[in-house]
Amino acid sequence: MFKNILGILILIIIFTSCQTTPKKAPETTTIAVPSTYTAYVVRDKINMRKAATAQSEKIKTVNNGDEVQVLQNKDGWYQVITTDDEKGWIRSDFVGTRTLSYARLVTDFVESARVQYETEFFIDQSNPYAVIYLVLPKTYYDDKASARDFAQAIGLKYQEAVYPGRVEIRIMNPDKKKLFTRRTLSPIGPVGLKAPFIRYGRLHSFKRINGDEIKINILVPTGLNQNQFLKMAEDISSRYGDNISKIEIYFVENSGEGIRFFEEEDYSPSNKKICRFYYIEDAQGMDYKADFCD
Repeated sequence: MFKNILGILILIIIFTSCQTTPKKAPETTTIAVPSTYTAYVVRDKINMRKAATAQSEKIKTVNNGDEVQVLQNKDGWYQVITTDDEKGWIRSDFVGTRTLSYARLVTDFVESARVQYETEFFIDQSNPYAVIYLVLPKTYYDDKASARDFAQAIGLKYQEAVYPGRVEIRIMNPDKKKLFTRRTLSPIGPVGLKAPFIRYGRLHSFKRINGDEIKINILVPTGLNQNQFLKMAEDISSRYGDNISKIEIYFVENSGEGIRFFEEEDYSPSNKKICRFYYIEDAQGMDYKADFCD
């Protein structure tokens, strides 16, 4: 009897020791590599062509702010699909991020201005972006100085968000027929920044920093060598000339980790090889580094 009880106890102890609480796997954030991605035409009257060459047949004309889906890059030409499902090719420097499309930026700003400032906002069609019209809340029409100060506050936000150049603000009477007063703002940065011509890969993001400094993030395919990166970086930098005091270009592998590196602040990739090439050019000269994640 004692032996039977002892045997049962041993079995219970063995069975209990095997029932360990399973460890919860650490949560990780993964970002899939999209087969297509959204971009915007950044200049007016751009020809979309049947093949990736300037001599190819024109399919249609697209304009600043038109949304497209980019399928691939062929030697600096993007194959795109428009919102009406037409497929064709556009040179990569005519397509960019939303931050490079004045048409998209001003649309966003107009909507926010109506809500935040209770102000009607219009763009001059003959001199787009550099001349704007405002119809202010009625309380500001008692004093022109107050109206100009209020308009200037809106204008400075407009320069930061949309158009950094010289801006003339025309404040219209509530009936929108006559000019009430005006205010002109000095530029805070260069205008007309072009999208970079990207021979390999795709533009992920383009940021204007401190007025005349820019940072360009590019996702690239595997297999490119250092000479190809350097040539592409020098070609991109040369497009901006004296308008820019400093340019930084980051070439990162087009992978889930590469996208996370650009989109998550302070993210340190486990695969250091995704950081392919870093290029900087400023008043001190030019410098670059391969495999800059190390």
